[in-house]
Amino acid sequence: MRGSRGILWTPRRAVSLCQMIEMHTQKIAWRVGLLGSVLHAGRSVNDLDIVIYPARVRSGHLINSAELKPVRSILESIGLSRRAGVEAVHEEWRKQGSSDEKYVEVWRYENKKIDIFFMR
Repeated sequence: MRGSRGILWTPRRAVSLCQMIEMHTQKIAWRVGLLGSVLHAGRSVNDLDIVIYPARVRSGHLINSAELKPVRSILESIGLSRRAGVEAVHEEWRKQGSSDEKYVEVWRYENKKIDIFFMR
C-alpha cells in the first residue's frame, strides 16, 4: 500500500523486520527496538524508526563508527542498504535548525526508508 510519501510501514512489517535483524545481531550481543510512528500511531507512510544498541556497555562508553562495522555488515547481508551516514543526517538537521546529536543513519529495505538510531 502506498502513502503520499512512500510505502506504508505497519506494525506487523516493522516487527517482522526487527525480529529478522535481531536474529542476527544477538549473535554479536546487539539488540533491536521499535520506535516512532509505527509504534505510537500504528503506521507510517514516511519511514520506520528503529534503535539498535549493544546488550552490554561500560559506563561512560560512547558509540564509535568502528564498532558499528559488524552491525552494518549484518544489515547489508539481510538486504538493507545505507543511504546516509550520521554526518549527512546531522548536516540536514542543521539546515532545518536542529542541534540534535543522536547517532542516526538512513537505510532502505525493500524500497522503504528506515531511520536507524544507534544507542549506547
